[in-house]
Amino acid sequence: MKVVVVGAGAMGSIYAAMFHEGGHQVSFVEANPATAKAINAAGAVITDAEGKDTAYPLKAASKPSKDDGIADLVLFQVKGFATAAAAETMRPAVDGHTIIVTLQNGLGNEDVLRQAFPGNPLVIGVSLHSAAMTGPGRYHHTGVRSTSIGPSAASARQAVATVAAALRGSRYEVHEMNEGEIRREIFSKWVLNCGSLPTAALTGLATTAISTNE
Repeated sequence: MKVVVVGAGAMGSIYAAMFHEGGHQVSFVEANPATAKAINAAGAVITDAEGKDTAYPLKAASKPSKDDGIADLVLFQVKGFATAAAAETMRPAVDGHTIIVTLQNGLGNEDVLRQAFPGNPLVIGVSLHSAAMTGPGRYHHTGVRSTSIGPSAASARQAVATVAAALRGSRYEVHEMNEGEIRREIFSKWVLNCGSLPTAALTGLATTAISTNE
């Protein structure tokens, strides 16, 4: 499949690498020129939990080109406030068959993407992976966990299976859920983030330190 990841931040890089490992054609749309330049020069370099670096030979551009054609799958990994603008940017790469996916934190991204692409299959989900951006085009995959995805509407159930199969081409765990289950997971993570992230910001502690029982 032809996959475009919108947002080459920490989480976008992890999922771009997953799709690449699964044998798919992957590229980024990234608004930050320094990040795009670094990726185009040396690939997306991801450091795993053991300290091993892997350079993924991906390309990045500020917007899709007509010469690039239509994407089979577009994954949105931008901040929530940028979702509407990112969706508008991606219109040249989307037709009625393109699968739209969001693993973004927070609430409301599903509604924005549904309004932007009302006829497309929309897959929503939650990532429990953790990652940090350490420099332009460089990332640290600090926590390997799982991904849960489900349909925004019943008509997207087959798209969920397609996305899950694409992600399982890598070595990572993926869970397929129904509409009610995935919305519960999204809301649960939102509640968790509401408590943990402000605490981390105020104390300077990593979320791993906040969540430990020790």
